[in-house]
Amino acid sequence: MEFIVEPAKGIIQPKSTTYFRVECLSTTEGQFSKEFWIKCETPLRVGMVGKIIRPQLQVIHENALRHFTFIDFPKTYVGTSTSKLFLIKNFSSLPGIYCILAEVDDTIVDLRYASRKQADFQNFSVKQVEGIMEKFESRIVEVTYTPSKSKRSASKAYTFCCLRIMRVPCGTQRVTDLKEKLFSSERNTSVRQLDDLVSISSEFYAMGNTHGNVPGCSY
Repeated sequence: MEFIVEPAKGIIQPKSTTYFRVECLSTTEGQFSKEFWIKCETPLRVGMVGKIIRPQLQVIHENALRHFTFIDFPKTYVGTSTSKLFLIKNFSSLPGIYCILAEVDDTIVDLRYASRKQADFQNFSVKQVEGIMEKFESRIVEVTYTPSKSKRSASKAYTFCCLRIMRVPCGTQRVTDLKEKLFSSERNTSVRQLDDLVSISSEFYAMGNTHGNVPGCSY
């Protein structure tokens, strides 16, 4: 852990006030307790305590745990829809990119192709599946359940899907050719550049009733 104190030296005039800026640099999570000294006629000790946290996305929902969220949809008749909302918050002092993907047979795939591998995904749609989040920004995500006719028996009339939210750190870079970049700002003056680090922040599981006569389950 490293600390930077500015200004490192100077002269304080009589009856004047000087403000110091302290910056903490660390790659390890957890509590810390440090101190530094100001050398003057009477040395002064300055103590510092704090907590280093890892940048992450957090899901805000009544059934949300740290790495798992379960959303339960009510009984829904074929041909009708039921929607549920949850929040994603970027707990970081830096912007980041998020995307929602599907988990099929222990494989992460794009939601657009998930229904080809698992029919249950045809009953769910997700809005706000990707985007750029500024520091400490929250984003509303809507999941809609639209059941279709199923050949399953009434006792097994439910659908079950697994989603994953991925967080990608990003930075801002000026560009001249926007066609070569994937993410651009609304004003087309800067883009978000993907880093090499990708972390899985949360897992989502969805279940819903396909016939409307058996209680459904949700994320």
